Amino acid sequence: MVLWTLPAVAGTIVILIVKPNPKNSGGMLIAFYCTQFFCAQGNMIISLITRNIAGQTKKGMTMTLVFVGWAVGNLIAPQIFQEKDAPRYLRGFLVHIVIYGVYIGLVLLTRFVLMARNRRKEGAVSEVSHELAFEDLTDTENPNFRYVY
Repeated sequence: MVLWTLPAVAGTIVILIVKPNPKNSGGMLIAFYCTQFFCAQGNMIISLITRNIAGQTKKGMTMTLVFVGWAVGNLIAPQIFQEKDAPRYLRGFLVHIVIYGVYIGLVLLTRFVLMARNRRKEGAVSEVSHELAFEDLTDTENPNFRYVY
């Protein structure tokens, strides 16, 4: 997930640093296209959630909250690019850099938390079985559940 963020970060930095002109328009277009790599994160986030949450109610509530967060983000995002910042919209692209940084931090934190939870579960159960696989248990209730990251 972090690797897919790097092209977006690079493209945004180019947009922030390089002043557009007719000679570099092709490169600026490529930099803009690189920012679109971040769109892949949505699918990866949903995959991470569906693989690491068990229990129908818990999973349904989590996906609902993710959808609400996505919708709120889509409501707020256009407000970042204000007409007064035209034509380069530096403030909007600086916000992008901050969001990328927060995102990478959260991805790494999530990885460490899931690794710690797996270590804790490995100490509690000597052998993983699938006897509870079709019970409607949450990931914390099922001692055999293992997190993926």
